[in-house]
Amino acid sequence: MAQDESNQGWLPLGTPVQVRDRFELAFRSGFEVSSATTAGYRLRRRSDGVELPIDFAAHDVRPEAKRSNWQ
Repeated sequence: MAQDESNQGWLPLGTPVQVRDRFELAFRSGFEVSSATTAGYRLRRRSDGVELPIDFAAHDVRPEAKRSNWQ
């Protein structure tokens, strides 16, 4: 299983996460952890529930920031 360096722990299944975009190197929302592997994490798109067909390295995945109610 993979260890996420940003939060110093394991990301549980179903955790909403952001993943690093390999083209712009920015983090993108809309995913959740579907499983952990020796290479990192498998992710699922929250919009349609489809699991992406590749593993993502732990350093390319971080927990999605919680939005505050303050505006």
